Amino acid sequence: MGRARESMKKEPQLPESPKKACRKRPPPTSKSLKVIEQIKEAGKEAHLKAKNTRKCYTGHVKRGCEWLLEHFSANDRDSDTGWSAPDDLAGEDPYGDPAFAHAFNCTPNQCSDKALALFLTYKGFHQNLGKGTIEGIQAAFKDLWDNV
Repeated sequence: MGRARESMKKEPQLPESPKKACRKRPPPTSKSLKVIEQIKEAGKEAHLKAKNTRKCYTGHVKRGCEWLLEHFSANDRDSDTGWSAPDDLAGEDPYGDPAFAHAFNCTPNQCSDKALALFLTYKGFHQNLGKGTIEGIQAAFKDLWDNV
């Protein structure tokens, strides 16, 4: 009896090979160079940096600009007291340069490196932020100035 049941079992069959679906390509559409350029920029924006990275970079730059405006206006108030840098330091004083107020604009100027160094020093030593945050701030400004 046992043999009858065994002989009645179906023999294993090989699975059928899956049929490949034919992919039809959409017909080519003619697009102007302006539209293609916009698509390229949107793709770079979406895929070059993660959304959260872009958000953090924007925040770092915004806080840097706020700090610079606050710091520069405080320096202007200090200049009303009559204090001036000694003659041997007069050329090194970045605060005396009117371009210092615009150091964090999209296009860097001759004071941008000094202002960024001061901002990183303030964030790192005064606010006691971590190394990763300081590197993030530096990367945010590098990204800002690289994409001018």
